[in-house]
Amino acid sequence: MNAKKFEKKLSHYYEQGLVYPGFIHWVYSHDKKSLFHDQSLVSLLQEHYKEIVSKCLPSNRFLLVSELSRKDDMNSFTKEQIPFLLSFVDSEYSFFDFDDLCPDLKIKDYINTHFTSLISNIPNVCFYSMAVKNGDVDDKNREALNQFLTKNKREYVEFLLGNKLPKDAKNYDDVIDVTLKLVDEVLEHENLSYTDIKRLNSGGYSDVILIGSKVLKVGKERGTYYVPNNEYLLKPYIRVNLEDISDVPGTIEVVEKVNTDVSDIDLYSFYKELRKKGIVCMDIKSINLGILLKDNTFHWNKQLGRDVSVRGLIGDDNFSPLSKGSPVILDSDHIYSERMFNFLSKRKENNFKSLPGYQYEQRYQKELADMLNDEKSNVVDGKRIK
Repeated sequence: MNAKKFEKKLSHYYEQGLVYPGFIHWVYSHDKKSLFHDQSLVSLLQEHYKEIVSKCLPSNRFLLVSELSRKDDMNSFTKEQIPFLLSFVDSEYSFFDFDDLCPDLKIKDYINTHFTSLISNIPNVCFYSMAVKNGDVDDKNREALNQFLTKNKREYVEFLLGNKLPKDAKNYDDVIDVTLKLVDEVLEHENLSYTDIKRLNSGGYSDVILIGSKVLKVGKERGTYYVPNNEYLLKPYIRVNLEDISDVPGTIEVVEKVNTDVSDIDLYSFYKELRKKGIVCMDIKSINLGILLKDNTFHWNKQLGRDVSVRGLIGDDNFSPLSKGSPVILDSDHIYSERMFNFLSKRKENNFKSLPGYQYEQRYQKELADMLNDEKSNVVDGKRIK
């Protein structure tokens, strides 16, 4: 097979969408049969490298690159193409994918070595991804990274906290602007910079970041925004229903950092304690609970409004705050007063059976019924049997 036949074969593969990692196995197996007799396989691959990578399906691209990088005769050449490869990094396929799927390229080391020259020549998302992976950026590049993130802070905040919001909403940009101002305010309070922001594990509903001792959450519309105020809720510094100020369904929240190791918490006992106080927590699970690192009060250097209703909490703070070391609820979704829960339970469209708290409610009701039956069995002719 000469160069023209190779190019013809490539065109066929492009048209059929067949450029994937197996393609590399195919060309190397045919090279062993000396079918590339007028031009070496390596020179052909290098000549058409950018075209092959570009034509590869995005879902297979990094695997194909990784396959090529493992070939001894292509490894050095592939490393030289890193700036080109990084041009494919976007919100769908981030730097994480390249670094994890192409370990032979040592892309993290390459970026750190060429940090200054790359910072204006590759997608910003590469540096955003590195920024949130603690330890990926060398100390010598930290200040340059902070300057870069500060210069592009709106885009970076959107990268961190805008993924669960509908980008086609009319007020989407306004919500990102509000989020940016909030991030800047927390950074100022904590005396930290953009390189100190850490991304926490996000659930299906929210993007979550940590700035010093404060946690910021931006997420989708919740099942319940207005919830009964109680001492077991982690006090929100800020909690905003975005639909109250825009057409974007979702919430923004700022709370205190807590210890998320709750392995010693008995979920049913905690549910039962809430239930006795007339609070029904239908979304009770380990990831929604935490242990207070400070007393459950406001730890903020500016005066905060005491009207809890603006934070979606129903009822006054007529209880003593829980002390450091106490368990608290982190996620206020699907929390109801007993009266509201009983009302909603009668509606056919309620989805309580799909929530983790449903099993605990069934158990709680059975215990109440058993207790009532025991009391009845101990009464004869209107007198209690001792």
